[in-house]
Amino acid sequence: MYLSEPLKLAWVRVPKTGSTSFKNATQDAAKWKELGADHGTLFDDEVPEGYTTLITIRNPYDWVRSVYGMCIGERSHWGVYVNEEVYVNEESNKRRKSVDAFFTFFKKTQLDWVRNPDGAIEVDEVVCIENVTEFFSKHGVPLAGLGHENKTNSHVLGLFEWTKERRIWVRRKFAAELKFYPNDIANSK
Repeated sequence: MYLSEPLKLAWVRVPKTGSTSFKNATQDAAKWKELGADHGTLFDDEVPEGYTTLITIRNPYDWVRSVYGMCIGERSHWGVYVNEEVYVNEESNKRRKSVDAFFTFFKKTQLDWVRNPDGAIEVDEVVCIENVTEFFSKHGVPLAGLGHENKTNSHVLGLFEWTKERRIWVRRKFAAELKFYPNDIANSK
């Protein structure tokens, strides 16, 4: 979690949501200081009194595709997203890289970082990364924008195809996140 004393914000940083661009674009105004783990949950550390808790999320369809790209790559924190005992092939001790295996064993959503032990979402503000400029403007901090669009690598796009079943899966698994996005925003490019 990150704290901004000047803005009285406690930001839960979720991987693969444009969080590096967000942090860089807001650092001058926010003066973010890391509290605990970089990608820690809202409940790993105590939020100071008077702070507004904030999470930034990304279009769930883009987020799932981006996490898949991370899982087939060599990123170190891929295991938090999947059931590792099943996702890793016991015979070769290597990760299964098929999209179908990924969908079968995917376990985490963006809002899981702010769910309490009972499963309720406990955060003051959920901000779509696409609306960060408007959020900060509302709080009296003008931003010119993120200046960087966090796109999934093109090599992943070629491997990842949105089928009807996969879209239905996203609508079910990410129903809470999709409430923050108008219409069905599946990005099948």
